[in-house]
Amino acid sequence: MNMQIAGGCLCKAVRYRCTAQPITTRVCWCRLCQYLGSGNATVNVCFASEAVSVEGQMTDYVSVADSGNVMHRKFCPTCGTQLFSSAEARPHLLFVRAEGARGRGLEGVGRPFFQGCAARCRQPRPAELPRLLVPANLRRHELAFKHYQRALEIDPRHKGAHEYIGEAYLEIGDLASAERHLAILKSLCPLSCEQLEDLQREVVAFRQNNVAAPKR
Repeated sequence: MNMQIAGGCLCKAVRYRCTAQPITTRVCWCRLCQYLGSGNATVNVCFASEAVSVEGQMTDYVSVADSGNVMHRKFCPTCGTQLFSSAEARPHLLFVRAEGARGRGLEGVGRPFFQGCAARCRQPRPAELPRLLVPANLRRHELAFKHYQRALEIDPRHKGAHEYIGEAYLEIGDLASAERHLAILKSLCPLSCEQLEDLQREVVAFRQNNVAAPKR
């Protein structure tokens, strides 16, 4: 397949061209990608690094993932558009943020996901519903709980999984279960960590929003 994929940032200071077929695409909901996606997921297209050429100056944000991998996320320093993500453990692969890519072979990347999400996102969050409606919305979380619980079976010390499942419990009104995972995070992060701080903040907000009204 003859690929003709090009893209770049919003202000057009950075442009890139891909000369090979994508290896895979993925939608990532990790905590960091939620920061990049304004609370949503990021849509990423994976290419062989050698197939991508770039023109323009970029800023490289370096971080260490829960797995220990050193990650590089590059963006335009002028308009802030997120462009690429890569891991030092896999230098032969480069993930391109799909929002800036155009060309034959990428039509519809991420579209089925976001079309399906659009209807769900118009609905109120379970935490905002009256308490009696929570059980009716429990099925919306069944798949998330299944994935988080499986992640914890594989790695009981995975901080991200404890944070996400704790936040999911709060969304269905189960404070006790959320606090159980918060306690685990406290034992995993004696000097604090991002996952602990995020879940702790959500627990505090949940308590404040669910304080029983004083009896008259």
